[in-house]
Amino acid sequence: MSQYEEKYTENEDLIGWIKVDGTPIDYPVMQAEDNEYYLYREFDLTETKKGSIFADSKCTFTSRTRPANTILYGHNIADGSMFAKLTEYYPWKHGAATLSQYTNYPTVQFDTIWEEGTYKIFAAIYVNTMEEHGEVFKYYKQRTIRNEGQFYEYIAKIMDRSVFYTDVDLEYGDELLTLSTCYYPLGKEVDSRFVVFARRVREGESAEVDTSKAYINTSPLYFDYYYRVNGGSWAGRKWDTSKVKGFDDYLKDFPNSGAAAPTM
Repeated sequence: MSQYEEKYTENEDLIGWIKVDGTPIDYPVMQAEDNEYYLYREFDLTETKKGSIFADSKCTFTSRTRPANTILYGHNIADGSMFAKLTEYYPWKHGAATLSQYTNYPTVQFDTIWEEGTYKIFAAIYVNTMEEHGEVFKYYKQRTIRNEGQFYEYIAKIMDRSVFYTDVDLEYGDELLTLSTCYYPLGKEVDSRFVVFARRVREGESAEVDTSKAYINTSPLYFDYYYRVNGGSWAGRKWDTSKVKGFDDYLKDFPNSGAAAPTM
């Protein structure tokens, strides 16, 4: 698209642009042959601790196609830049529970260099990355979705862990957007991530979201170490499964789909 032509001539690793209105998130999205290259490089290739927002190296973009699940990574910088503001979607970040970040900013604009795209946020999770702290949900591995069963399994694992629920519905064939950043509320020794999930606005669908129907999940599925520190346990699946078209029928055949309670 014309608005990205000049930037693309400056650096052909540009794959798109991400913006969340009302936040500092308004950055070019880069992609290299590996996920290390832009970890500490800016758009102009200057080395910096902030790095860039970058797409997973194994996500495939063309002028006509996008990944079933576009995965973007960015640092959580103390000055609030890059993907730091994603953690504001965590309802308990500042003590008192609030969904103000979601109700104020329920959508994400992610354009590829070929076309625009708006995505509705439907979930956010706080997860560990190391087996020693509990079972690891490898959300970053699901770049492709081969069939309905794989879609339902992946969504179930997300929704069981989601810290809030929304009125956004899902169906097989929806294009997903996964935004991942580091987050250390339990200390730097517990390597963990905060991840926001959205799905692309469908053709002919309004981009408007009824945020009044969103509510906090008081018992999301966390990992073992979280429960050892904070107490409690997972109370089981509480989300409205009818929000995922076809999921209830899938449950009839596979009643144990998705995540299981952690071993305590």
